[in-house]
Amino acid sequence: MPLEDDDSNFKANNDALFSKVPIPREHIHTIDTSLLDNPEELADEYEKQMIATFVGSNAIAFPRFDLVLLGIG
Repeated sequence: MPLEDDDSNFKANNDALFSKVPIPREHIHTIDTSLLDNPEELADEYEKQMIATFVGSNAIAFPRFDLVLLGIG
């Protein structure tokens, strides 16, 4: 389902929270919805996104998140 779909957890969070606080969009990590038919590739691409985001930083240990919202369903 597209991120903008009314049933999307991202849309609900965006409408209620993200659009109301000064969080740069590049700090909000979402899945690649074009890969929904291939869950393994989708997970691999999301992992690559996380690695690219945190390996380039000065993180010595595992990254620490201020907030994590997980969508299940």
